[in-house]
Amino acid sequence: MAGDKKHFNEILSRLLKEIAASPDRFNHRRQRVLITGSYFDQTSLVELIEETGAIVVCEDLSNGLKYFEGLVDLTKEPIEALAEYYLEKAPCARMVDSERRYDHILRLTSQFKIDAVVYFTLKFCDSNLIDFPYQRQRLSQLGIPVLFLEGERASVNLNQLKTRIEAFLEMGVDI
Repeated sequence: MAGDKKHFNEILSRLLKEIAASPDRFNHRRQRVLITGSYFDQTSLVELIEETGAIVVCEDLSNGLKYFEGLVDLTKEPIEALAEYYLEKAPCARMVDSERRYDHILRLTSQFKIDAVVYFTLKFCDSNLIDFPYQRQRLSQLGIPVLFLEGERASVNLNQLKTRIEAFLEMGVDI
């Protein structure tokens, strides 16, 4: 969100060359995970998930994909175009529009071929705590397993989370 675009593009170019140079390294099938929920700054959680052999291929968090997803219609009057852009985005759980939020998550699970969902919320984030049962029920009806994780911004018991993630991915996702 705040990094230098030129530096980011250089790193991305190197990564794409690495992928092209060794396609077999990235070709084996891994469980594909979507992280959704509230504000999230725990990169260690992504690392824990990927240490199990799964791969986080998408996230739908308040400070992630939602931040830059979509395009502003440049053919419209600027204020109207910006208003539409922000009002048409997939809502955060605090907007109390669970059906539209579910539709967005469902599109992501299809687009990114998701095998499992990790729903992470900050402790005492009531809007996400209320939203979770609905999202879990709807995704479970489609056979997509959902793991609920609750944490704080800075302190996370990584060993406990690792055990829960490993158990969840071992028993819930058949690829």
